[in-house]
Amino acid sequence: MKHAFILILIFASLSVKAQTEKGTLLLGGSGSFQVVTEGGVILNLNPAFGVFVKDNLAIGGSLSFITDFEGTTGLGAGAFIKPYFGKKEKGRFFLNVGASYLHFTDDPDAFIAFNAGAGYAFFLNKSIALELGLHYVEQIESHGIISLGTGFNIHWKRNKKKLAAD
Repeated sequence: MKHAFILILIFASLSVKAQTEKGTLLLGGSGSFQVVTEGGVILNLNPAFGVFVKDNLAIGGSLSFITDFEGTTGLGAGAFIKPYFGKKEKGRFFLNVGASYLHFTDDPDAFIAFNAGAGYAFFLNKSIALELGLHYVEQIESHGIISLGTGFNIHWKRNKKKLAAD
């Protein structure tokens, strides 16, 4: 079984083609695990959906689920813009800028959070990318948080010939 997994990875690496062309759909998201100074832990999961409006530039929306494992939970929705840089087939640098509307269970008020990040997308094959990035989130009337996170995205290029036949 171990050898089959290694063969799959080798085959995937030979057929890599970064799917960041106009019209490609982006489905995936990111997550981060943060240790805060008070000794707590925060888990942040962000599923996202986007579309490349031009080569190397995706825009889209995301959801947020945040928990501190002590009863505080936050839910939110937001938008992002994500440019990719470089021409390497096995990976690309990216920036990610966005804003989210968040509401926490222990706070009657909702608020806006702004985020910015940068990282590298490692393309495992023509459609799947693993991302590693550094992110900064600034909550209005609160403090900023810096975190190291990972992401998983599927880059889905629709077949134009099939769509024309439908």
